[in-house]
Amino acid sequence: MRSDPERAFVHALPTAPSNAHLCFVAEEAPVPLVKRADLRESWFDAQQPPPRESSFSLPPPSIPRPTVGRSILAGVVAGAVAGVAFVGTAMVAAQRLRLPGNIARTIGTWVSRGALSGDSATYGAVGALAGVGLLLGTVLSISTRHVRRTLPLLMFGVIFAPVLWLAVHVFVLRRFSPGLAAELPFSAMTLGALAFGACFALVPALRGRGGAI
Repeated sequence: MRSDPERAFVHALPTAPSNAHLCFVAEEAPVPLVKRADLRESWFDAQQPPPRESSFSLPPPSIPRPTVGRSILAGVVAGAVAGVAFVGTAMVAAQRLRLPGNIARTIGTWVSRGALSGDSATYGAVGALAGVGLLLGTVLSISTRHVRRTLPLLMFGVIFAPVLWLAVHVFVLRRFSPGLAAELPFSAMTLGALAFGACFALVPALRGRGGAI
């Protein structure tokens, strides 16, 4: 027989779990720490709803392309102005540089094969160069109908015209008319060619601004 103090001590000890409890605990399925992939959905996986198309949005305005007739007219005007600018700039440059001779009369006399002289030769040179500019301006205006800005045509003109004058001076005048090549001052004629090419920048404005210049 145990005394009362011993009996109280025995009751105070923790009792071991029963076998049934142990079996229940052992057979209990573990709680998964990570959910299955098909059940996991993050906030950034959710697809955003497609933007609504506003019923008030307007389509971009269509820019009309210049007509062939308007392009030809613009090329004619710009080319004629370019021819006159070519002669005028070359003569002014020759006077400023104190170069001998009269460029317009020299060209007019050569074009007319000596039939014109004096002021008539000057007018003949202006008309001849205006005709050349008219043809080049028409071709350029038609071939660049899609170009609606002034800067590309300006850059093309100031590069193309001096190169064209250099080719004419070297491959045409020096071979077939060396006397005329010697009478025309190369530096003054190059400045005139620059003015000639710069006048092609007038083409977009003359045929109608379809876009920003």
